[in-house]
Amino acid sequence: MNICYVHTADFAEHKGSSIHVKELIRHLSRLHHIVLLVNRWDGSTLEGVHVVEMNCFKLWRVVWRALFSVLYVTRILISENIDLFYAKSPLEGCVTTLLGKLFGIPSIYEVNGLIAEEYKMKGEGTIHVFISSLLEDIAVNHAEHLICVTQWIKENLLLRGVPESKLTVVENGADADVFTFIENAKKILNLDPEKHYVGYIGTLKAWQGLDYMLSAVPLVQEKVPETVVLIVGEGELMEWLLQSIREKGLQNVVVTGEVEHEMVPLYISACDVCLVLKKPLSSGYSPLKLYEYMACERPVVASRVEGFECLEEEKAGILVDQEDPVEVADAVVTLLKDEELREDMGKRGREFVLKSHTWEKVAQDVSEAALALNQKLKAN
Repeated sequence: MNICYVHTADFAEHKGSSIHVKELIRHLSRLHHIVLLVNRWDGSTLEGVHVVEMNCFKLWRVVWRALFSVLYVTRILISENIDLFYAKSPLEGCVTTLLGKLFGIPSIYEVNGLIAEEYKMKGEGTIHVFISSLLEDIAVNHAEHLICVTQWIKENLLLRGVPESKLTVVENGADADVFTFIENAKKILNLDPEKHYVGYIGTLKAWQGLDYMLSAVPLVQEKVPETVVLIVGEGELMEWLLQSIREKGLQNVVVTGEVEHEMVPLYISACDVCLVLKKPLSSGYSPLKLYEYMACERPVVASRVEGFECLEEEKAGILVDQEDPVEVADAVVTLLKDEELREDMGKRGREFVLKSHTWEKVAQDVSEAALALNQKLKAN
C-alpha cells in the first residue's frame, strides 16, 4: 500500500510530535511505501520513505502551511499512486480528508488529544481555539477512519456521535533499542555519582506539571539532602521555570536546556527516579516520555490520571496526586531510599514496554487498521 503521511512540521526541532511521526514512519515503511510531506526535514535517511519538503514561509505560517499543503499534496497525487492519506493534526487532517474526497482516496486521521482543551491550557487566544476546533471537527467527521491514541479519546468521540466502527485505539510507543539503560551514565555526563538524581526529561509545556515538581523539591531534599533535580528540555515555559527556581530559592536544581535526541537515553539513565506529573486532560494520556523512562528501566513517579494506570498494574512506579507536594515527595523519597525497589520497578517497566509499547507494535496496529479500511472500501 502507498501511504501519503502529511505532517508539515520542522523535524529539525526534535519536538515530541515529530519524534512520534518519525518513529512510526520508520517502522511503518517496513510494511508499506511511505510518502512523507513535511515542512523541513532533518536530513536523516529513512529506507522506504520518500520525503517531500515544503519549506513554507515563516510569516503567517499557518496560512502558508494550509496553502502549501494543498499544493504539495496535489503534486504528490500527480506523481505517486497514493492509496491512503494519514494525518495527525487538525489542519493536515482537514486538508487530507477534503482532498481525499475530491480525488477518491480514503484518509485516516490520528487523534492525539482534544484540541480545544489543550490550546486553552496553553493560553491560546479564542480565535485560534475556535479555528483549530473547527478544523478538528472537519477532520474527525470526514476522515474514513480515526486512530485514537487513548481509550478516553475514543470514548469522547463516541459521545460526539462518531460510530465505533470508525475508531481504533493505538497507543504510543518507545524505541526499546535506543531507549535502554546505560551503565555509568552519571560518569559519562560528569555527574556526581554520590548524588541522587530525580529527573524530568521532556518539553517544557503547560500540561507537564512543572509547578508540581518544584513544589515537591524542598520536601524531597529535606529528607534526602544529596538529591539533585535534573530538568532536561526546552519549551515555552523555560523563562517561567528559571524565574520560579530563583524566586523559590531552590538549590541543586539543574536545567540543561535541550539536548540532542541521541543523548536523551543517557540523561534518563543517569536519573534514579523519573517524574511525569502531568495536569489532567479529559482525553487522557499516552505519553512518549513515560514509555521511554520505562524502557530505560527507570522507576517513575507519575500523576494519577488517565493513561498512567499501567505503572501500578505493572508495579513499575508510583502514582500520586500531583497537586499534593507531600504525596509527591514521599513517593520520590520512598524510591530514593530503596535501591532494590527501584531496580525491580525498572525491570518491570521495560518488560511492559517490550510487550506492549514498541513502535514496531504501534506500526503493526496502524497497518492493520489501514488494510482493514482498504478492504472494507473495496468490498463496498
